[in-house]
Amino acid sequence: MIQRGLTDVIVPTAITALAYWGLALPMGYWMGMRTGAGPMGIWYGLAAGLIFAAVALNLGLREGLGRSICHVLRDKWEGGMAGRFVT
Repeated sequence: MIQRGLTDVIVPTAITALAYWGLALPMGYWMGMRTGAGPMGIWYGLAAGLIFAAVALNLGLREGLGRSICHVLRDKWEGGMAGRFVT
């Protein structure tokens, strides 16, 4: 949702495609079929791609916003959501 508001969809799409198709799938195949790790190797490869995507997208989001996502959530909390929970 935040990325869409920044009109930044090309870079996150490229990062996600690279992470899943360029890293997770080949690594899962290699670890699962070539090293003999079996299904656990496939899961390790998929997890590695997911971790890469999470880190790269977070870094891209920080770069796009110019501040960390924690500050965005804090500002949103202080702006409207905090008053709902105060009795």
